[in-house]
Amino acid sequence: MMMVTEVPLNEELLGWDNETFQPDDPDVEDMDMDEQLMFIALFVIFAKLYTDFEHKTVDYVLEKFPDAVTKAGKKLAETSKTELTKIVEEHRVSILKEFNIHEKVIPKVKLDLDLKPTLNTLSLSAKATINQLKDDVATKAASFKAGMGEPKDFNLKANFNRAIRRTKNFVKFNAQFAKQKVKRAAQKMRYGRNMLYYWVVAGRRTCEKCYAKARLPPRPMDKWEYDHPNGHCELVPEKDNATKEYQSYLEESQKYADISLI
Repeated sequence: MMMVTEVPLNEELLGWDNETFQPDDPDVEDMDMDEQLMFIALFVIFAKLYTDFEHKTVDYVLEKFPDAVTKAGKKLAETSKTELTKIVEEHRVSILKEFNIHEKVIPKVKLDLDLKPTLNTLSLSAKATINQLKDDVATKAASFKAGMGEPKDFNLKANFNRAIRRTKNFVKFNAQFAKQKVKRAAQKMRYGRNMLYYWVVAGRRTCEKCYAKARLPPRPMDKWEYDHPNGHCELVPEKDNATKEYQSYLEESQKYADISLI
């Protein structure tokens, strides 16, 4: 995922901006519940860092913030990976249940799922966010130290708001792609690797690019790109096939279902 660096405005560097930062009020609008939980877990890290430096002097920030934000960055990376792994497993269980596989059989189901590229993108996203926060705060503190702003105007609100926006963005981006990968891996297990798929649009708000793909003939799953972030299009199999592997999971699931009826 490409992380574009935002350039601080002069008003921000001088402390003239009117931004506010609420360390106890994360904005989870336009996020799925699992994305919200991941975002909040990361927001807490930023909130703690912000409150630790909210009322500190320029000299204190110049001396202490670099080490503090580096430690926060390590925690951000670790927590990001943990939370995304949770999302993947929960989505895996949910999809396999939709495929009528019993919850006691689900741990035995093997999916061809490689999350390393996604986790690497997630790690780079967290690192880029922390690096910009570190550099922006250093720049702002240095400008105030040089007398370019009045001490009473010094604050880190805009810097943390920017970091939070970037974090919300990379949470949604990586979570949504990870869930698509899980869904596709489950479909391969159920329908087979040679199944052809149609691109089915989500509804009236679908973009022209997705409408164009929906008009194409069916193709193998790996020939379809992933849906873009915030998209809701799906790959629908050409026919309702069932692999031997999937049938074996269904048969074992039926045994548990029969037991529950006794």
